[in-house]
Amino acid sequence: MLAGSGVACVQADECTPGEFEARSEHLRQNGFVPVVQHARFGEMRRWGPIVQVNGGRDSYGPGVLGGADTDSLLAEIGYTPAEIATLRSTRAVSSEDTAPYSG
Repeated sequence: MLAGSGVACVQADECTPGEFEARSEHLRQNGFVPVVQHARFGEMRRWGPIVQVNGGRDSYGPGVLGGADTDSLLAEIGYTPAEIATLRSTRAVSSEDTAPYSG
């Protein structure tokens, strides 16, 4: 009904949204599920938005690990490297392990 009226659409009721995005050749061909390099999981597909708005991002990197920006943010608000080291050694702040996933 919609497609016959010239409205772009897909049938997505046969699987979950994640399964649809993983299997859809249309999404791959149009760059909506780009391959990215993740710090822990290596090469993987990243779901991007299906609708792009003028002025929006047109490229998508991997998700960041928890705490990846902690040191730079603390430095930006005035913490010294020694103070940041103390916060880490006392476990007041932490970051995810960057070791590759071996699951």
